[in-house]
Amino acid sequence: MFHLQQNVQHHCSKQSYREQVCRDVKRIYTADSSDEAKSILKEVSQKWEKVDPHLANWLEENMPEGLTFFSFPREYWRKIRTSNIVGALNKQLRRRTSVAGLFPNTDSLLRLCSGVLIEISEEWESGRKYLTISKEENRDDSNRT
Repeated sequence: MFHLQQNVQHHCSKQSYREQVCRDVKRIYTADSSDEAKSILKEVSQKWEKVDPHLANWLEENMPEGLTFFSFPREYWRKIRTSNIVGALNKQLRRRTSVAGLFPNTDSLLRLCSGVLIEISEEWESGRKYLTISKEENRDDSNRT
């Protein structure tokens, strides 16, 4: 959500449009359902078509990809639509690579990063849960969409 809001600003033909476009995008993301979000997206796209056709085209092409979080249970929407988990992962990689300092070659950097990622993956698989979606919940949700 954050990155799409940042990207959409770069497609505004005028600086003065940016604040309104961000509000429009936020309306899309805070919709109560996927259908409502798509309806708002269509409305927003039509609104900007007259004023900034390039922006309207960008919205139509790129925003639907950002709406995939609606296919999950509502209690997970906020976690899925943010990039906090990716930021934390990148921070952990930076922390571990800065301790090592210089690397003699690309393969040594790749080995260290792979090891860190495997360690984090094992931690997530065995204990810590970011999302707790059971197979039954997932099956139920896939039938709704």
